[in-house]
Amino acid sequence: DKDFPIYKIGSISRLADQKDIPTMLRAFKIFHEAHPQATLSILGAGPLDSELKYLSRSMDLSDSVIFRGRSSNIYEFLSELDAFILTSKYEGFGMVLLEAMDSGLPIVASNNSAIPEVLGLDFLGLCQTGDAAGFSQRLDDLNDVTFRSRVLEQQMTRLNLFNAGQMCQRLLAVYLS
Repeated sequence: DKDFPIYKIGSISRLADQKDIPTMLRAFKIFHEAHPQATLSILGAGPLDSELKYLSRSMDLSDSVIFRGRSSNIYEFLSELDAFILTSKYEGFGMVLLEAMDSGLPIVASNNSAIPEVLGLDFLGLCQTGDAAGFSQRLDDLNDVTFRSRVLEQQMTRLNLFNAGQMCQRLLAVYLS
């Protein structure tokens, strides 16, 4: 199990408008004020790279926000984290959520498009899209052992729905019916 409190927060994301990284940075700023030793690592690259780095500097977060660039070592990156955050304005599916769940990381994510389809409509880590204070609060909630256990339990239940064997059985059932 990951150490408490949660300090190493991360995301895997294209640095594009759809991913709403400014909300992630604002949420982290609030969280960081309560937990000055916290860090936010973002794996990914994209058209907003320099703009987001500038925003991070302007929020005085240069020492705490690490832009890692592109990498194919996703599971290695995830293994370094205490929690995963996804602030997207919309997602087609959100494969990165399955990867974070598979790594045993508690997730805090936007409640929109396919995200609740992946995590579950009643998932405790869902936040209102664009609500930096709400995201920060959910990250802080993960420091409560009971809350975090419930989040991880929900995630394992959802992850099992997406395992290859289950998916094959459901597809086969569709074709055989």
